[in-house]
Amino acid sequence: MPSSRIASLALAATGALALVVVAGGAGASAAPSTLREVRFEVTDVAASGFTSWTVPANICAIDIEAAGGDGGASWSAAAGRATVGRGAVITTRTSVSSGEVLTIAVGATAQIAFVGSAASNGGAPGGGSTPPGALGGGGGGWSGVATGAVPDAGNIVIVAAGGGGAGNESGAHGGDAGAPGATVGAAGGGAPASESAGGLGGAGALNGGPGGFLTGGEGANGGGGGGAGYFGGGGGAVYATNGGGGGGSSFPFAASPDRLSYGIKSGSDQADGWVVISFDPADPADTCGTPVASAIDAAGHPLAGQELALGSAFTLQGSDWPVGEVLTVTFESTPVVLGTATVGPGGTFSFSGTVPTSADAGAHSIVITPASDTLSAFRFALAVPALAPTGADAAPLLGIALGLGALGIVLVAARARRSSAA
Repeated sequence: MPSSRIASLALAATGALALVVVAGGAGASAAPSTLREVRFEVTDVAASGFTSWTVPANICAIDIEAAGGDGGASWSAAAGRATVGRGAVITTRTSVSSGEVLTIAVGATAQIAFVGSAASNGGAPGGGSTPPGALGGGGGGWSGVATGAVPDAGNIVIVAAGGGGAGNESGAHGGDAGAPGATVGAAGGGAPASESAGGLGGAGALNGGPGGFLTGGEGANGGGGGGAGYFGGGGGAVYATNGGGGGGSSFPFAASPDRLSYGIKSGSDQADGWVVISFDPADPADTCGTPVASAIDAAGHPLAGQELALGSAFTLQGSDWPVGEVLTVTFESTPVVLGTATVGPGGTFSFSGTVPTSADAGAHSIVITPASDTLSAFRFALAVPALAPTGADAAPLLGIALGLGALGIVLVAARARRSSAA
């Protein structure tokens, strides 16, 4: 499914959770599209910020767009001129299994931190005191999808980071996702999160708290909270003035081919996040059947235990596989990894290889092993023939014979010369 299908989704958070059939191109004669989109808003998730969604039958790949929550505004009128950090918008495509249950997280925008309030889903509270004290805005929550009931580093598919909260000072802006919070005077803004660690809290008379995994750092009294993310941004400090909170980091990371697009939300301040899952039951790239694979030799004969000599070529092919699935091809019994193949659009793959020249004579197998634990491996039998018994000794014996023959010719020639001389 083209990533542009997701990129074209509206960035404003509108409507409740729904299954929508989107119309095709403009014009009355255009056939309706079979694209399905499921949208999750903050109102669709529990107080924890999570809900679940089950992958429909015969769907093996989905596109996901996630947007993090914006940071919160601060309390004072002066600080109202400080802008909040905006959440990230990120898209990815991932393989799934029919009936698989995914955990959906939707991050809210944060509130003014009257009692250290924050966004749902990891956004950190701003500095805590009661009005008319110095109150920073909380950090925005993260949005995303995980394959486990409890999101962790081993099962997260996508995370859109939240923005940092505004500090209680004019100009103490919260950092957008991936950006630092503003420093005002001697009150440091929170640092942004990286791909491997949370952002450090801003430095001041009271330092802001550091961000952590899926959580933003808490702002000091009046400092903005850090936005949540794969790692959260640091909270803003206080030193007569207040710093803004840093933004969180998103996942997949920038260098990953799984990241299809990345940007920062536009529109009004303090908007909640969202998650949109899309798939097309009529698109072969999205659908799946039972994966099949075949193996043939160079002559096109199926591999079914017949002999293949060392260095002989073979071809593996398959269909109805999840798009993007990585397959490892191994020659056994002594395992030799021959390479990998990635399932392309339409759920097909092809791999060409040769029998290793180091293989011993006897029975062997070529094995296709998918990366996903939910898919089965395929095994194809073959036999490597033994070399001819005299094949290894023929060359040395021939060399000796030729050498002896040459020596005989020399001796005969020498004897003939002696006879003629006599």
